This record gives sequence, C-alpha cells and structure tokens, in this order.
Amino acid sequence: MNFPLISQFVEAIMASEDNFNELSHLRPVLGASGQPVMTGGGLAEVFKMKDELPV
Repeated sequence: MNFPLISQFVEAIMASEDNFNELSHLRPVLGASGQPVMTGGGLAEVFKMKDELPV
C-alpha cells in the first residue's frame, strides 16, 4: 500500500480553500520560509491553521 508523501499533504493544505468542503474558512499558518507550520512525531503530522470565519 502506498501512502501519500508529506509534500502531497503540504500541497493540499496550501490549497485548503479548494480542498476542505466543510472547513473552507481555515487557512494554513505559514512560517518564515513560506511553508505551512507543522509538527510531527511517530506516524503523524499536524498543521497549524487559522480560522478566518467572520464573527
């Protein structure tokens, strides 16, 4: 079984407005390098997102 590469997850996160049906108001938090802020361990990566839903 082939699993997605982290680069494929990053691409999906960068286009979150197109890829998230229910959570399309979320945007990735970008670091100084312009890449999404993420942390990982074991078998997981967690991406930091900000909620841009108008209040």
